[in-house]
Amino acid sequence: MEDINWPQLVHTCSKDLLRLAYSYLKNTQEAEDAVQEAYLNAVAKKIQFESMEHAKAWLARSTINICKNKLRSPWHKKRSSFEEPSEYETADTACLPELP
Repeated sequence: MEDINWPQLVHTCSKDLLRLAYSYLKNTQEAEDAVQEAYLNAVAKKIQFESMEHAKAWLARSTINICKNKLRSPWHKKRSSFEEPSEYETADTACLPELP
């Protein structure tokens, strides 16, 4: 068992975990929350990893599970997004007045 250097692990894994979480949740803030929750779970459970690679794999799997749980929650199903529309959505709505 290897002592994990948490600051180094956070520095090396955060971008990948954020991309992973965002691919599920499609929301930056929720993705950040999911990654933070995965880190907190690992620290709170005092999990001993065999290597840095095992820690990365565990965090990735944990992040995926957290994202899936968020997507299943009733709150997530009822919420509406207030994010800025994409350029494609803006172009689509701009054409609406022109339609017969």
